[in-house]
Amino acid sequence: MSVSLQLLLALAIAYPQAASPEGAPAQAVPEPAATPAPEPLPQPAPARVCVIVDPNRWFTGTIVSEDAFTLVVLSEGKEIEVAKGRVLRIERLRELPKPQPGVISLRDGSILQCTIHADEFEGVTYSIAGVRNVLPRDEVFAVTLLPSVEDRLAQWKKSIAPGDLSRLLQVCHWLLQEDRPDLALAELETLLAAHPGERSVQELLSLARHSLPAASDDGPAESERRAEPNNPYLGRVLTPDEVNLIRVFEVDLADPPRLSIDPSTVRELLSHYASSKLVPSNDADRQRLIEADPVEVLRLMFALRAREFYSRVKVVTEPTSLRLFNRSVYSRWLIPNCATSNCHGGMDAGDFLLHTERVNAAEVRTTNLLTVLRKSFDGVPLIDWGSPHESLLLQYALPRHLARTPHPAVKGWTPALGRDPERMATETEIWIRSMYQPRPDYMVDWDPPARPVLAPDDPANAEVR
Repeated sequence: MSVSLQLLLALAIAYPQAASPEGAPAQAVPEPAATPAPEPLPQPAPARVCVIVDPNRWFTGTIVSEDAFTLVVLSEGKEIEVAKGRVLRIERLRELPKPQPGVISLRDGSILQCTIHADEFEGVTYSIAGVRNVLPRDEVFAVTLLPSVEDRLAQWKKSIAPGDLSRLLQVCHWLLQEDRPDLALAELETLLAAHPGERSVQELLSLARHSLPAASDDGPAESERRAEPNNPYLGRVLTPDEVNLIRVFEVDLADPPRLSIDPSTVRELLSHYASSKLVPSNDADRQRLIEADPVEVLRLMFALRAREFYSRVKVVTEPTSLRLFNRSVYSRWLIPNCATSNCHGGMDAGDFLLHTERVNAAEVRTTNLLTVLRKSFDGVPLIDWGSPHESLLLQYALPRHLARTPHPAVKGWTPALGRDPERMATETEIWIRSMYQPRPDYMVDWDPPARPVLAPDDPANAEVR
């Protein structure tokens, strides 16, 4: 056999598919499956910046290149080279997959502590007390993100021994103050499993459950829903318009919240008070007022005592005094300690009644505030504006050995300021002093809830304990 024939036979044995029966078409050797090309890795979005050249000049864009001294920014289709040492600030905009607590520094020097939702070329979307708003980019100097509530909770839990009930309860109080009843609920359910029957845990757990927002796909918005009182003597909560009116009266013009006033309201105000010396007479100055910052318009309203126009001012965020009430009194100790079912939040509340449903809703919170401001006992108001430390609200919350006017003897009473009385009392005094003075009439037709006083032989007494 020739060498060529031997080679062909060897190939046929090694690759049998290459050999075909006589007369049959040869079968092609299948090509190996092609390996799919790897998908390209996702590229990060170009870094976004706002370059503040000086107080009056700024621009936004994406970074093309950067070194220690210069920055090249693509802005509106043009590349701009920036010398880092010659601009006021290079603010790097943040990518936020979810809202995060932070601080916005404004170009006028003021600061907003809030929740940041978006950091865009056009402006910063933020919320305070659940009210969302947008600050235009030309008002923003810097945005600083703070650790999220979840991150801070994880850090706190690492530093606390698992059996330290007192400190773990403090964490749960803090979560409620941060408006995170969902996280507080999870922690409290774990605590209750470890400490079954612990009354302090049960009370705080009930408060956390009441603080959860009601979920409904087709029901009214949260701000439009009304709390259903769990006590027949509680009465109604304030309306959103009444809450807004109280906010107007509490505005501190030196530290104003976000305001909104429709230009038509300003025109009407200027027309109605045209004869006043406080209202400009020439058209240019009047037009300037129509276009002015709402704070300036409200300043004029206050000077004119134009109370019929107050309700037409929209106060978007809470004034300082109301924020202090929420942070230092309401969320810190009034609701967690005084509004429990066996205290001033239930059927055994005596004559000082607090709403405990949806306590974080602005209408409920402001209703409870108005109860504190308008309630008296034997002719003595709860708040002593001349001597805040002597206020019954504060004295009744202190441990008896520290109080000049101790809380009346009541079974099961514990001091609301028992954890850190000196600091909490100081914070409460600061809130009282922050309220507008002299005290205004809010023009809200509402009286504090009270249990009816019944004659000893009244059959209804059987229902009152």
